[in-house]
Amino acid sequence: MAEETVLGIDVGGTDIKAVMVGPDGVPVRLPGTPTPRGDASGVATADAVAALVARWTSVAAIGIAVPGIVDEAAGVCRMSVNLGWRDLPIRRMVQERVDAPVVLAQDVRAGARAEWSTGAGAGRPGGLLFAPLGTGLAIACLEADGRPIGTAWAGEVGQLRWTGGPHAGLRVEEVASAGGLAARAAAPVDHSAPAPARA
Repeated sequence: MAEETVLGIDVGGTDIKAVMVGPDGVPVRLPGTPTPRGDASGVATADAVAALVARWTSVAAIGIAVPGIVDEAAGVCRMSVNLGWRDLPIRRMVQERVDAPVVLAQDVRAGARAEWSTGAGAGRPGGLLFAPLGTGLAIACLEADGRPIGTAWAGEVGQLRWTGGPHAGLRVEEVASAGGLAARAAAPVDHSAPAPARA
């Protein structure tokens, strides 16, 4: 691989995904791996990311995106509910395991930047609203120049709690995310409940 090759790695609540971009600028999706469960220390996740990187002999840079509240400048995940992380220096942990420079980003903001620069928002006037649906649920808004709007908490709608109705007390992403929908679809159906009356 040419030394201009860069790797993008998305640490999700379910899987760690990877993409390679070479000098031609064409992204190539690589085989990923399941995200380690119960890894509050982040050690198993950093090891898994390093194992993905080790498949390639020459990498110029590595970008890692993680969910939650992320201090991109410090390289620290301040809080990630789905990963069980709090104040985890994940950039440093991965950097200690690889030879290329590592950059850390918040996953939804990174996705929004990608859509704004090369995806659905490329070349369009105005800002961009990006709302991916995965294990978690968050929203990112970019201004017309591609800068994110708001603080680190902005867009974390998945952490809001339902205040009424059948889901009262649950976080939004426990109900409306892909993971929440899958869990509800797999839940057993109570056939003893009376059927709704027909009009």
